[in-house]
Amino acid sequence: MTDSRPLEFMDISIKTEIIFVDDESFVLDGIRRGLCYIVEWDILYFNSSALALQHVESRVNENLPVNVVVTDLKMPTMDGIDLIKSIKKFKECHNTQFIILTGTRTQSDIFEEFGTDVEFLIKPVSKELLIFTIKKLLRYRVAREKPRSP
Repeated sequence: MTDSRPLEFMDISIKTEIIFVDDESFVLDGIRRGLCYIVEWDILYFNSSALALQHVESRVNENLPVNVVVTDLKMPTMDGIDLIKSIKKFKECHNTQFIILTGTRTQSDIFEEFGTDVEFLIKPVSKELLIFTIKKLLRYRVAREKPRSP
């Protein structure tokens, strides 16, 4: 059974960290403007996968979670799929949730790569759908982390 309480009433002991990764600054600026009123999340923006991965590594070294990673698919040097694969290598990130934003690749290609482990949204995405998807993933994460009674 899923917890239907609003996210703000769920027990999340450390402030939720969401990171956005896109090489196009206008995309990050649009997301930043759309999410500027959300105070219950620490939201960070990275214009390269390498910088985002460095940040995740520093969080892992501090034993702090990265709750959700929202990444563009097509980026120079390291695309979104390679970024997700790199993050998944950290055992501390086993509960990190992922969303891929793309306007170029079909969902079936991503499904073949990750199965149901990754959400998929097509650009341009409305802020309402983005927020809904992030909250859904956070609820799922909290439900997975709850100890099960015997």
